[in-house]
Amino acid sequence: MTRFYPLSLILVVSCFALTSCTGSSEPVGIAEQERSLTEDLRMMFDDQEPVTKPLSLYDAMARGIAYNLDARVAAQAEITEGGKIDQQALGILPSVNARGVYSSRNERDIISGRDAATGAQSLPPTQFEDSHQRDAGLDISWNILDAGLAYARTQSATDQQRIAQEQRRRATHTIMRDVRAAYYRAASLQALESHIHALNKNALQLTKDLQDAEMAKNTANTEELLRLQREILDNLNALHQERVALNGAKEELAGLMGLSPEKEFTLSANESDILKTLPKLETKKEDLYAVALLVRPELREGILQQRIASREKDIAGLNTLPILGGTFGYYYDSNSFLENANWTGASLSVTQNLLNLFSYPLRRDAAQAQENHMMRQRQAVAGAVLTQVNIARSSYALSREKAQLARGRYAVSARTATLLQENLDPENKDLLKQANVMIAKLDQLLSRTRLMRNMSDAQNDYGRMMASLGLDPLPATLNEKGLGEVAKILEQRDQNIDTTTLAGLVESIRARTALLDPQKGIMAHLKAKPIELADQKI
Repeated sequence: MTRFYPLSLILVVSCFALTSCTGSSEPVGIAEQERSLTEDLRMMFDDQEPVTKPLSLYDAMARGIAYNLDARVAAQAEITEGGKIDQQALGILPSVNARGVYSSRNERDIISGRDAATGAQSLPPTQFEDSHQRDAGLDISWNILDAGLAYARTQSATDQQRIAQEQRRRATHTIMRDVRAAYYRAASLQALESHIHALNKNALQLTKDLQDAEMAKNTANTEELLRLQREILDNLNALHQERVALNGAKEELAGLMGLSPEKEFTLSANESDILKTLPKLETKKEDLYAVALLVRPELREGILQQRIASREKDIAGLNTLPILGGTFGYYYDSNSFLENANWTGASLSVTQNLLNLFSYPLRRDAAQAQENHMMRQRQAVAGAVLTQVNIARSSYALSREKAQLARGRYAVSARTATLLQENLDPENKDLLKQANVMIAKLDQLLSRTRLMRNMSDAQNDYGRMMASLGLDPLPATLNEKGLGEVAKILEQRDQNIDTTTLAGLVESIRARTALLDPQKGIMAHLKAKPIELADQKI
């Protein structure tokens, strides 16, 4: 019997030694990085519909929804959370356990008995079990408390998936806003680039001619020559700053659409598309408040987070209950000393964890504090949403006014350049008159560039307005469609956003809630008089 203990010790030590030798992983090698990067790049850029035509705004938005990398991450997070629901739901089901054991010993299992009073042997050496033995069993067990906890956690997992859906909506809103802003900036630069390049070349040549005339020192117009050079260079510098403001938009747009930075593409929007009348937003401010407070994903996420926190109180209460479990099974034992080798068995058990019972107040209070925290956080988000809607609405109105002023300024500069050009005699090589015409043309192009940038800024503010409302660019029930069909739906919804989408939402809110009721709705709370507190101390 004693020979067994050294052998067991050797086996245990060997197991620990083997574990310590093989427990660490290898550092990331260059070959593994290469395989990972190759696979990542293939999945990022290869499985896309090719770009076969100039892209409209809605083509770009459709590609952003389909291929933007942040959108893919949000979609995968939603799928992952959905898988956790099934995992938690399995805990509600009973456990089905199958067991099979083979045991062997090198010595027979012999016992004897001794009289407790006299110490004399009362039972001769007796064998009760075979030296080689097999036993098996199949049983089903169910713990009612575990099932209740699994049910509550399944509900929380369902809410977590809904949170992931709202986060995906928020990612889509951000993509739509950023695509709109980048598209109009990129289209503006695309429309202006050739004009800027040609006029820049001519202006620099004329500046050189003016400098040569100045350096000749045989003219009385030296001061005028210097002034003209300065004005031309000032306009060129201002034009360059406008190009810098628009630069990088096309590369940003490619990233938002999930396109490779090496992929060439053009935009279908021309100058008239960029300068077209900006969308109107005539929905009343209180209606916009109601839409945003009901539709914004952050607020829905806050409600779901508070649900989960509230459910933790229920889980804390369940953990104080006794554990009631039952088992029923069929068993087999090959022991030849048994009269019945096969039998069925059942058992019931009740267990109470006293520590959980005594610690319940602490866990309940912690869960209540978390729920209160989620409530305050949701209220903070609601306040931020109201502020964002108000700022976005006023910013868009100011952007429209600024764009209108820029349009007027461009019209004046265009008429001025035309007038000076018509008054310039082609046969007369008067350098001063040519310089004044060039300054007028540069001013016209600069005004044109600023107008297009202002229109792009207004479109950006319009996109921020839509994002602040939380309006989805596509219907929730839309099945999978090609990029072309998605682009048409996006265009239709965008063009009818004020008259159809917002109007329908406002009508539904008015019919189903009291949020737009003048007496007890949103505006009643926002315009409520503050309560005067006597001797209030902060």
